[in-house]
Amino acid sequence: MRLFELGQMASDRFPLRRAALPLLEELRQASGHTVHLSVADGADVVFVERLHTLAGIRLMADSGRRMPAHVTSGGKVLAAFDPAVAQARRRAGFPRMTDRTIISAADWDRTLADVRRSGIAVSIGESHPQLTSVAAPVRNVRGRAFAAISVAGPSPEFGDFGRASRLVLTAAAKLSHTLAGRVSPGLAG
Repeated sequence: MRLFELGQMASDRFPLRRAALPLLEELRQASGHTVHLSVADGADVVFVERLHTLAGIRLMADSGRRMPAHVTSGGKVLAAFDPAVAQARRRAGFPRMTDRTIISAADWDRTLADVRRSGIAVSIGESHPQLTSVAAPVRNVRGRAFAAISVAGPSPEFGDFGRASRLVLTAAAKLSHTLAGRVSPGLAG
């Protein structure tokens, strides 16, 4: 219990999470989907905040707080805009989670190039067969991603990718602007 308590105290003091919460709630309301705020940790993505919808709770009940970057839209967008994340995943390999998971360095490189061109990443059935997500990067003044915002929901109910993309791009841009000059060097550097 003491470790749990310490973890909660650290989470509550995390400036990125604190600044993001109002935007994440706004995004959940606007999209109707579960929203995530994630950061990279080596070759993985860690969800530092997750605001569920009822469909999201049902679909992500057994989903952990850490996933390989190559299977999530948030991980892809972090890797596309931070070469260290892309390299870490390449070195760690590409374990298959579904039949749609990226499993080769060539596919990884093509995907990241597409993400850099469009500014968003999509994951359709790559971490879970019935899960779709769209993410955008939260960037520092140099353009490097230090976090990602995503919306996720059941694939059959996901709906309009264009609308979801616009919503996550707007939320990520607002958070990037809000944090400009206020984020610790470890996150913004």
